[in-house]
Amino acid sequence: MPVVCVKQKGNVRVPAEIRRALGLSDGDRLLVEVVDQTIVLTPLPPVESLDALRGRYAPDPLDETDPSEANETASGAAPEEEDAPLE
Repeated sequence: MPVVCVKQKGNVRVPAEIRRALGLSDGDRLLVEVVDQTIVLTPLPPVESLDALRGRYAPDPLDETDPSEANETASGAAPEEEDAPLE
């Protein structure tokens, strides 16, 4: 069983044999818990970035709002009306 040392700022290096056994790589996140005075590290599932999600979901087909109207409504400005001809 490997022994590790707590470094400056609380850094701990997970030994390579354990990283390989768990399939951990650079940037993976671990949940840190204390259970019965024991430190437990549990790998967390990866989080998809917003870039990875971009384009995955289509606009809501039931949303009948015109995007140009949504911007005007959100800004609080009333839509501009055309001037009626003077009679």
